[in-house]
Amino acid sequence: RQCGCCWAFGVVANIESMWFIKTKQLLELSEQELVDCDTLDLACKGGYPYNAFNSIIKLGKETSPRKEMDRVGEGGLAFAIQ
Repeated sequence: RQCGCCWAFGVVANIESMWFIKTKQLLELSEQELVDCDTLDLACKGGYPYNAFNSIIKLGKETSPRKEMDRVGEGGLAFAIQ
């Protein structure tokens, strides 16, 4: 079964890179969680990086920001991309 979620891989790689540049700490995020939790895109049917970033910011505002995280949607992502 095919899944058109390359948009999630691109966004996650971008955020991981920005996080490292800002904090000098490696971060591993879940592309699958972004595909599952991003309500602005169409999961395996496609998506846009702009929507994914906005979705991450929205998810991040629902929790307390923190500097270390291990998955998408846990506060610190909004910190990383602002």
